[in-house]
Amino acid sequence: MKASLHISPGVVFVAAVLSLISCSPAEDPVVVIGVDGLEWDVALPLIRQGRLPTLERLMCQGSFGILSTRAPAKSPVIWTTVVTGKNPSKHGILDFTRLGADGERVLYSSTDRRTKAVWNIHTDAGESSAVVGWWNTFPVEKISGVMVAQVNTLEQLTYRKWFNPGDVARGAGQVYPAAREDELLEIVEDVGRELPQIVESLYPEVASSESQSDALKWDA
Repeated sequence: MKASLHISPGVVFVAAVLSLISCSPAEDPVVVIGVDGLEWDVALPLIRQGRLPTLERLMCQGSFGILSTRAPAKSPVIWTTVVTGKNPSKHGILDFTRLGADGERVLYSSTDRRTKAVWNIHTDAGESSAVVGWWNTFPVEKISGVMVAQVNTLEQLTYRKWFNPGDVARGAGQVYPAAREDELLEIVEDVGRELPQIVESLYPEVASSESQSDALKWDA
């Protein structure tokens, strides 16, 4: 299997996301891994120190490069552009939030996207996709394959709180097909419980309490 690695330089959240898009059975699958907020000037020193062996292996066995981005670098806009090949004016995701019918701000969702994403195109072509944690995939769509939606909350944007995957309610449009919801969300919840300890063991300086400089970045 040949893996192609793409790192998107978003600046708002630092959240790992994975999309596995499988081609026809006769072809090798294509794996796209994106880490929102990760820059090469952060990743490369860690790779040289031997602290990101999996990423290093993917780079050696696949392909990688420096990508340009949009300005301002807003994650929902960029990630939707990646999977649609369309500019924001065409795909319809223009920011993190928009004004709702009652005048209050609401999060952009998958229902706001006006063009097909790559998983829709694959479904139309009779090919399957597995999409996990891609920006603005909530609520999930009916595709040929599996989708586990990324979910963020207005509280994240206002109070700088990370979304806890264990808080996802069953039947909330998080998983397609719904029959696999319990199976897949159990994995998500296990990871959510284990991740803080894993991060602290690997990168104690990152897992420490929010520094003053970090707070200033959020408030800027």
